[in-house]
Amino acid sequence: MKKKEGFSGQRSIVLPEYVIQSLKKETITSSLYITDIGYYPYAKHHFRQRDEGVEQHILLYCTSGSGWVEVDQRKMKINENQLVVLPAGVPHRYGSDDARPWSIYWFHFNGLHAQFYSQKLSTPIQLDPSKTSRNEDRINLFESIYHSLAMGYSVEILCFASISLQFFLASVLYPDLYAAQNGGETVTNDTISQCIRFMTENIEKKLTLDDLACFAKLSRSHLINLFKTKTGYSPIDYFISLKLQKACQYLDHSKMSISQISPKVGMDDPLYFSRIFQKKMGMSPSEYRKKKKG
Repeated sequence: MKKKEGFSGQRSIVLPEYVIQSLKKETITSSLYITDIGYYPYAKHHFRQRDEGVEQHILLYCTSGSGWVEVDQRKMKINENQLVVLPAGVPHRYGSDDARPWSIYWFHFNGLHAQFYSQKLSTPIQLDPSKTSRNEDRINLFESIYHSLAMGYSVEILCFASISLQFFLASVLYPDLYAAQNGGETVTNDTISQCIRFMTENIEKKLTLDDLACFAKLSRSHLINLFKTKTGYSPIDYFISLKLQKACQYLDHSKMSISQISPKVGMDDPLYFSRIFQKKMGMSPSEYRKKKKG
């Protein structure tokens, strides 16, 4: 049971049970939906203890100050610009630091895909406080969700909140890609992102695994392991997929022939290019072009 809060400027919305039941039934919202949402600024003495947990997953986003969470007897410190999700159905406690009370944005969420996000964010995630991290945009998105729900529970509002929640969580899970939308410029600092950028800038070349390993300053095996961990593909397979993506753009937006396109993606032999395209895309370049223009 929730205690009544006493924080100046606090805000919260708890969705009625009949609305939650409708969220579970709708195709769009059933995958992920909010049940409670709020903001507690400078929440001195804020404390919660739930010995049996709750039915929903709980996201806590600390924007200033600090606090702590304890999940199934595992205690973790939460500092400014950190975010964590407490899993549904698990005993937990959390509270604000006495000396530096936290300000937190929070929501309870559930749905068919909620467990995926909960597992990924079960340990505190540090969000980059730099200008390029778009933290302000993330908070604005939270505010958009809150204010839309404050206007009622129409189908449009509930769908908007559900889809926006998924984008909010994606912005935390994939911060580099989220930050990359800042002014249209790619913001990438990790080795694999830099390696992918190197590939995109050299689509017309025949880069080998040795070339990529040299660029990344890693051994071949280390690069392969890192690449597969981050992307699910080997470096060369990923490079080929980028080449085919570029080839599709030429097929979509130009009148160049197959023999003109193939060298532009580093495949001088048009027959080899066509075989690779057929294998990966499930159709020949000519069939792809006809299908896209039909």
